[in-house]
This record gives sequence, C-alpha cells and structure tokens, in this order.
Amino acid sequence: GVLGPMIGLRNCFFILGGVGVVLAFGLLFLKDPKRGAMEEKEDSMAPEQEEALLGGDWRRVISDVLLVFRSTRALAWTMLGAVFLHVPLGAGQFAIVWLERERGFGVGEISATYGLIYIIFGTAGTFLGGILSDWYQSRFKGGRVRFLAYLMLGVAPLLVSFRFVSPSSPLFYIGMAAGMFSVSSFYGPAFSTVQDLTPVRLRGVMTGLLLVACNLLGLGIGAMMTGYLSDVFSAYSIFEPLTKALLTADIVSWAAPASFILASIYLERSKEPGLGSHLRN
Repeated sequence: GVLGPMIGLRNCFFILGGVGVVLAFGLLFLKDPKRGAMEEKEDSMAPEQEEALLGGDWRRVISDVLLVFRSTRALAWTMLGAVFLHVPLGAGQFAIVWLERERGFGVGEISATYGLIYIIFGTAGTFLGGILSDWYQSRFKGGRVRFLAYLMLGVAPLLVSFRFVSPSSPLFYIGMAAGMFSVSSFYGPAFSTVQDLTPVRLRGVMTGLLLVACNLLGLGIGAMMTGYLSDVFSAYSIFEPLTKALLTADIVSWAAPASFILASIYLERSKEPGLGSHLRN
C-alpha cells in the first residue's frame, strides 16, 4: 500500500521474495527435533513405520492417513472447517477492488490503511488465537476448536455489517479489523488440534495435507467463486455485484464454525474411557 505506488507492485513482490530467501537461509542453522521426542514412550514411532516413511512407501502412508481420518472424526471435521475458513480469504483477493469500486475509495487511497489494519489485527489474532485457545482448553470442554468456533460466531455480525455500512461509520473499520483478527486466529487452535489428533509418524504428512487443502480448495474456491458470481451479478445488473459476491463467500464460511463445533463434540467423545486410545499409536 505504501511502496506500491512508489516502486510498483512487481518490485514490491521482488523485495518480499528477497526477504523470504534471507529468512529461509536462516532455517539452515535450525536443528530439527527428534520426531515424537516430547511424546510418551508408547506414542513413539515403530521402526517399521519409520522405515515406511523414509523409504518412500507412500501407499502405506496414504492408507494410514485414510485410516486416521476414518477413525478420528474430530480431525476430519477440523480440517474441513479450516478449508471453509479459507474461502473468504480467497475472496479477499477482491477486497481492494471492492473498496475502490463499490465503497468510493480512490485508487491507492485505502491500500495502506488496509495493510496497516491487517498487520495490527492479523498479528494480534495469530498470537491471541493461540494464547486464548490454550486458556480455553485448560478450563472448558471442547478444546481449542470450540473456542475458535465461538470466536467466529461472535465476529460474524461485524463481518456482515462491514459489507453494508458506510465507510464513514466506525463500524466499517471495526468490521474490517474483526475479520482480519478472526481469520488470523485460526492458525494456533487448528494446527495444534491437528497435531494433537494425528499419530506422531504422520504429523508432517497431515500438516502438509492441511496446507494443501486450505490453499488449493479454500483459497481457490473462494477466489474463483467470488469472481464468477461478481460477473454473473453484473450481467444481471444487480446493484453492487462485488458486495453480494463477497457476502456469499462470507456466508459459505459459516460452515467453518459448524465444522469446528462438530469436531469439538467428537473430541470430547474420544476422551471417554476406552475410546481414542488407538489414535496415538
């Protein structure tokens, strides 16, 4: 938003890429901890299972992943909720266009403000999402994903109002900040829950699968759906087509808290005596 008008978006991407290369170089000096080192003895990886992963026996790995999904419904619902949560993130590719086209902001006028709000509330959401979900899990039933569901339901009215109120209203910027806080708070609760519910030997695979699903399905569907609906609404001369398309993506994302609630229910059931002990082997 600040450097874009000065040096161009292409050069901004080059700078960001260079920063990423420098940070990635620093990872060379980080030592990977031993897989499952912090787990109980019975949770450690069997030699034949480690050999299957290191030896590239992907048919067995895929079979194990499918078995975990079938036997751990809380995990499946958590990952599905994460995909739904990324739909409005994909739709967010049209956010600046929407602000300029249908909310009256000039070209480049809102970009810096939007970026600043994202930095502040996105960062706050990332940290507080993890901290508060840990606090919730230690005191209440349902785990971190239930906290995440309640958080999303709590900010939903603000997100809807954000699509309709005047940009001169404080509620407009409150809704914008709430949306950025909400989507950023997902990472700690969701990823830690996936790690908790996944056997040690499959945690890397499952994390990779979650990232692919969120980016390929969630972001992809959100962006494609928003662009397509905007074109359709425009063709039928519907007032503020991008607003309606973005609102549709917001409504689709309401399936995320529903999925997280279901995940929390299955999570509590797995804690009952005699249930869920096989998931950690």
